[in-house]
Amino acid sequence: MKRFYISLMLVASINFFASSQSLSLKKSDDTNINNGDTITLTDANATAIFALNLKVTNTSSSTIDIKVKKTEISLIAGSSNTFCDWNSCFPPSTYVSPNALSLGSNVTNSAFMGEYKSHGNVGTSTIMYTFFNDANTNDSIAVVVNFIAGFVGIESNEQNITISNAYPNPTKNIFYLDYDFSNSHSARVEIINVIGSIVKVQEIQGLNGKAIIDVSNLNNGVYFYSVIVDNKKYISKKLIIQK
Repeated sequence: MKRFYISLMLVASINFFASSQSLSLKKSDDTNINNGDTITLTDANATAIFALNLKVTNTSSSTIDIKVKKTEISLIAGSSNTFCDWNSCFPPSTYVSPNALSLGSNVTNSAFMGEYKSHGNVGTSTIMYTFFNDANTNDSIAVVVNFIAGFVGIESNEQNITISNAYPNPTKNIFYLDYDFSNSHSARVEIINVIGSIVKVQEIQGLNGKAIIDVSNLNNGVYFYSVIVDNKKYISKKLIIQK
């Protein structure tokens, strides 16, 4: 029995270290960023050009190859965004860095920059940047960035849209959203993992009520949920699943 118990402990230890996170993120001012955190950048100038600099560190004991992926959660029409990794800067059509960076143990790279241009278009665009181990995409860390350009008010057609935050959050198997969509025609919830893939889509029925979102088939981890009403994203926030 003692030998069996030791074996179980060994397996548990192996699984823990195999799934441990090897990367950490910081802002340019060395403020720590937790996996799934949201950063908000604002500028009253509707023609603003935003530059986001991030520092990524390999916290593991061995050298790993890392890449970065951008996921456009929601964009203001007419805006554009690009990013520069450790090698090059890329056009808006590039979403994953073509070449991996070989990063040594406890080494930090400060070359990443995400750029957003509003081109005079007022509003909020939300983009997620995910840094990941090229040999194991589950070994990753992500940050969500809200770029807010101009003085953003509430449009008249948005005044009758009410959506609560997800609860409970963290959750095990289900979470709820209270909503009131007034005269909207369609609505759905999309759940995105930290690699930027949509892992679940659920339609919301009716103009008001409580939506029950089943996530029992999803693994533990950090996700993001978006509520889309009449094909427009109204909220995008972090969701934690802990079973």
